[in-house]
Amino acid sequence: MRFENANAFYVLLILTLLDSGPAFGDEIGPALSDRSGGAFEPKDGRVHAVLLQLERAGFVTSLWRQAVRRRRLYEITGRGRAERQSLQATLRQQVDSLDRLFSAVTDGISRAS
Repeated sequence: MRFENANAFYVLLILTLLDSGPAFGDEIGPALSDRSGGAFEPKDGRVHAVLLQLERAGFVTSLWRQAVRRRRLYEITGRGRAERQSLQATLRQQVDSLDRLFSAVTDGISRAS
C-alpha cells in the first residue's frame, strides 16, 4: 500500500509503536509524544484516521474493549510488520540520500569560500 509522505510518517510511527504491543487508540498519540520527549505531538483525529486506513489495509486489527468506557484496542498484523519494515527501510534510504546531498552542498560551499 502506498501512503503520501506525511501520512507515511504517521503510519511508520503508529506501526512501530504497535509492534511493541497492542494499544488503545486514544493512548497512541500521547505515547508517541512521550516517547519523542514532546517533539512530536500528533492530533487524536489524525491518529484515528490513520488507524482506520491501517485497519482497512489489513495492517492492524482492533477489538472493542469495555473497562470504565468502551475503547478500541489496536494490534499490528504480520502484514503490518512487513509494511513497517518496508517504510522504515525507505525512510532510512531517504535520510541517507539527504545526508549525502547536505554533505555535497556543504563541501561545495566550503571550497567556494
